[in-house]
Amino acid sequence: MGEPTRCRDLAAETTPEARRLVAGSRPLQRRAGAEPVRRCLAAGLAILALGLGSCVAPGGTPKEYSWFEAPSQRDPWRKPIRDWQGRVRSRDPGPRLGPVPIGQESESLARAYAGFLEAEQRRQVQAVQEWIQAQARAHFVPDPGIDIWPTTDEVLEAGGDDCDGLAFLAHRLLRELGFEERDLYLAVVRRDSDALHHMVGLWFADGDDPWIIDPTGAMTTDLMRMSRVEGWEPLAVFSETEHYRALPQIAARPDERTRAVGSDRRQR
Repeated sequence: MGEPTRCRDLAAETTPEARRLVAGSRPLQRRAGAEPVRRCLAAGLAILALGLGSCVAPGGTPKEYSWFEAPSQRDPWRKPIRDWQGRVRSRDPGPRLGPVPIGQESESLARAYAGFLEAEQRRQVQAVQEWIQAQARAHFVPDPGIDIWPTTDEVLEAGGDDCDGLAFLAHRLLRELGFEERDLYLAVVRRDSDALHHMVGLWFADGDDPWIIDPTGAMTTDLMRMSRVEGWEPLAVFSETEHYRALPQIAARPDERTRAVGSDRRQR
């Protein structure tokens, strides 16, 4: 019972500002022994606030910050942050603290991580496809006869385009959402029934069967893998820096298999 008495004495010996903070503290739930605890906590908070001076004034913490100031040489977080940055850049895990987790617990966490990431990415790709198809219904502009592929900035400035410009726009949107460049491609495809040419995006989430991101819904209105779509043939696969042919695996020679080349590139 001596500790609450000392807390009350400490509050009484503080400045008038501290006593006002104590008096204005929000009361705890009324129960036996709660009042001494309330006064002890309030006195401690008041002394802490006054001891820090103007940095933490009574009434709250600052709402605006200058976020990117250089740290001092004595910053206690300097070493752990620099160590972590070095490991990330070098991809060297470095020494671990404690035992390395093995067995089912480690595998379970890895599976949960991969599963959540895949589901969230698929949700985002689905949302982008739905959004770009909605824009196509409002902003599809047939090409005037000479089809010059625009940049995404030109599509935005013009307020619309045909399938290629809209495919470029969806491709750029996914890149800005954080999708890896190595997993996103564009493809020129041809419909078997009438030789119609169309452009779609390809998302190689895993393996050699990409998800189709159709900007207009001419090939598919749903998010589907290429193997599930009948009656369309890919003619060219490309990105901002690369260009590949798309050949059936049966017809392709080992050194010409497009996805084998792409898979090797994605591992670099």
